[in-house]
Amino acid sequence: MIIAFALVTCQHVHLGYCACEAALFRGKLGDWVAKTREVHVIDDLTGGCLCGAVRYRCSGEPDSMGLCQCERCQRQSGSSFLIAIVYSRESVTFESGELGVYTAADDSGSNLSRHFCLSCGSAVMITLDRYPEIRSMMGGTVDDKSRIRPTFSLWCSSAQPWLELPRDIQQFPDYPDGLIA
Repeated sequence: MIIAFALVTCQHVHLGYCACEAALFRGKLGDWVAKTREVHVIDDLTGGCLCGAVRYRCSGEPDSMGLCQCERCQRQSGSSFLIAIVYSRESVTFESGELGVYTAADDSGSNLSRHFCLSCGSAVMITLDRYPEIRSMMGGTVDDKSRIRPTFSLWCSSAQPWLELPRDIQQFPDYPDGLIA
């Protein structure tokens, strides 16, 4: 008996790498039978500060990716917006370096802590008292920036008037209720 085999590979990228493989086998009766095996390999997201002292690793896919255009984030980032990549606390590990922290109350009265490298001052992460289970990693510190694909923007009411975001980024005038970012 001869068994014919064909392998079809479909590859697409979404915050990492996903390869879906489908094998077609010709069985005893000559019918093609599809056997599918999915392989999901999502590379850890790695990053670090400007001087290299702080290094981190985030496992799995992020919960969300977005921009913040509030005046405080503009000041911290030194730009028109801050890029936040949100992971669960358990997904983030620091491999080296020490972080300093600056904590201030946000508009709702909850503490928002901005974590930075003690050597070079690079902003690395934000934590929020109202969402202690998440870590917002700063997009500018990510090693592979091609993986950054924000889907929303907060505090667009404070946006620079000359900045026009792509239409596929959902824009909120402030921080909407129920959004964890």
